[in-house]
Amino acid sequence: MTATSPAPRSLDAVCTRADHTPLIVALAALAQLLVVRLAFWSDGEHVFFLGAPFGTACSFRTHFGIPCPGCGLTRSVVLTLQGDLSQAMGLNPMGPAAVLGLVLLSAALRWVAGVRGAATPAIAYRNAIRL
Repeated sequence: MTATSPAPRSLDAVCTRADHTPLIVALAALAQLLVVRLAFWSDGEHVFFLGAPFGTACSFRTHFGIPCPGCGLTRSVVLTLQGDLSQAMGLNPMGPAAVLGLVLLSAALRWVAGVRGAATPAIAYRNAIRL
């Protein structure tokens, strides 16, 4: 090896955890939406988790008698994932906004991962082999 040639880079130096963080976060956000869609169901009045009633009471509403800004948010998110946007918007407009925000965040993070060249572990490995 001559003094002018760079030192060889190890695979560990190329495939760091930071390279894959945006992709991992994007996949985790989408997985979270999928789990909520598969495990929860709502009829607009109640939320069910794996078929059993999921009782959540708003402590703010219980104590003060008025709804808080988050009242109906769980039902709204579940209804949004079920495709019932009109009822979801009626319960709490932040439900569809939260779902849309997670989807857009996932898309942006996936784009960032692709721009950084670590779209998948296989691509990062191929890039490391080329060095």
